[in-house]
Amino acid sequence: MATVVARPGTAEKLVIGLPGRRRDPVREEDVFACFPRLKERLKQAGTTLSGGEQQMLAIARCLMMRPKLIVLDEPTEGIMPRLVSQIRREIHRINQTGVSILLVEQNVETALKLCPRVFMMEKGTIVHAGTSQELKVQTELVHRYLGLSR
Repeated sequence: MATVVARPGTAEKLVIGLPGRRRDPVREEDVFACFPRLKERLKQAGTTLSGGEQQMLAIARCLMMRPKLIVLDEPTEGIMPRLVSQIRREIHRINQTGVSILLVEQNVETALKLCPRVFMMEKGTIVHAGTSQELKVQTELVHRYLGLSR
């Protein structure tokens, strides 16, 4: 006899971390306003979502807890370009609602678009701290640490 294992759907994955894993329909609607694609996939197993959709689900799960701070580690890594711009827009919008965001990102374009302050690290040491605007004009620094020509 075969054993069937039910995989949690997107709806169940959204409430992981909430007390009693109770759904909050009002909060869910706020989250679905950010990521409408997730609402379309409520019954779909989380493991079958695309990489971009899984990233959206991870951010949405954080938002369900009404955080004051979200730490995002390379949220656009390996995501198709169309979803990258959507994720960027939503990260910016989330930040505008008063949620602080600590973004670890190697994609310089994403970091400079989203972050008012930038810290560059090399081997665990901060080698630059300043505003995004300051970094944009320091082409030698950008080239030395990021290997980019501007």
